[in-house]
Amino acid sequence: MNDCDKVITPDVAFLAGEKSMKSEWWIDSGASQHMTPDKKSLINFERFDSPVEVKLADNSILFSYGKGDVYLAVYDGTEKVNVMLKEVLYVPKIQNKLLSLPSMTEKGATVEFKG
Repeated sequence: MNDCDKVITPDVAFLAGEKSMKSEWWIDSGASQHMTPDKKSLINFERFDSPVEVKLADNSILFSYGKGDVYLAVYDGTEKVNVMLKEVLYVPKIQNKLLSLPSMTEKGATVEFKG
């Protein structure tokens, strides 16, 4: 089976609740790139020739071993829309999936918080 044959079930972008879900993405205004520890969710995966350092906000270092694309379901105010995040870093030891606000706005997305 190649990436084109996979059945795609988009993750949910934002979730409010008491329990953390495996498909939940955390919005990160300081992350330079989107990151995930979930290699299975990546399509078009490209392994790096050697690991790439990823510096976290607490100055700790983790390693990314590749990148790929992820389908994500977002709510645009009226309906659920499936979007693709490109070049998401695979960082197996990161605790949560990170949605990089700088990456989104650089590509023309408008991000608005209310309430």
